[in-house]
Amino acid sequence: MGRTPKIISETASTFGPIISPSKELLSKTLHTLERAVAEVPTNTVVHADKFYATVDQLAEDMNAGGLPPGFLWKRFLAQSTVESKWSQPRLAAAPKGGHYGVKFQLGQYMRVVAWAEPYLARKAIDNPKLMTQFGEALIRLDMEDLFEGQWVTGIASYTRKQMLSPKFRKWLLTHPPAWVIAHNQPLRNLFRRYYRNARKLNYYATTPTLKAMQALINRSDDRLPRADVAHVLAGITGLRALIGKEQYYNRWMLANLLWKFLRLAKARHNKPAAIQIETYIQSWKNHTRRWYLKRWLSEALTTPGATPWRVWSPPIEVRLLHKP
Repeated sequence: MGRTPKIISETASTFGPIISPSKELLSKTLHTLERAVAEVPTNTVVHADKFYATVDQLAEDMNAGGLPPGFLWKRFLAQSTVESKWSQPRLAAAPKGGHYGVKFQLGQYMRVVAWAEPYLARKAIDNPKLMTQFGEALIRLDMEDLFEGQWVTGIASYTRKQMLSPKFRKWLLTHPPAWVIAHNQPLRNLFRRYYRNARKLNYYATTPTLKAMQALINRSDDRLPRADVAHVLAGITGLRALIGKEQYYNRWMLANLLWKFLRLAKARHNKPAAIQIETYIQSWKNHTRRWYLKRWLSEALTTPGATPWRVWSPPIEVRLLHKP
């Protein structure tokens, strides 16, 4: 399934030597994670004691090295598919009948991380040792998912002086990952490099292309003029040039857009437009050596789907409202 991305392995190494867990610890950690997925609260749930107890165990297992860096990531990537009408690929942690018997969707995994953070922050407030332990566990969990742009790396866009200033201190005490990044210079430098590269394919870069594609989707006469189709494809070519080495989500996003674009042409029975888009997809597929991208582009050519009704952009860069 390919090598573990450097950003995952290097993040793990900033917390100490990487030691492969025993089969028993790995299995225990995976099933703890599976329980957390099953117990994650909903917006209507007030009491979530069972979930919080599971999160305590999950944080302990993660900091004990319960998952090798990239273990979940490789499974996320291996099962990712280009077919999705939303902003993330369809994938799960392990196949049905997998060796570890664990299966859950990426969206469920992300909800666990989102619900775990405020709980762990409340538990660790005014306790730097716990803040560090919980922050490292949350960063390990967050970095297993490289499909959603890794917002946690954006914290490193601030300097250590800014993060330790009085204006930021209150925020640090409610955000364990930020606490860890503020006090770990190698990790801060690593995330800063990664984040600066990831920012290239942002809302402002994609808007001109996506607006043109949305305009074609919105046309009431069902026409797909050759020049307009070529304009969108040229825009996608420009966006491809902005993708960094480990920006898996951004490559998936463009493959998904091409799948939607081809679905649009075929739904309108516009053979010239379909051929134009298919030729583009095939050319990209022929010129990439990335196995996962070849698979996504193959899926874009062959996977059926409904007529798209909208396109979307990567999240706008998130920053704090008040800078020091």
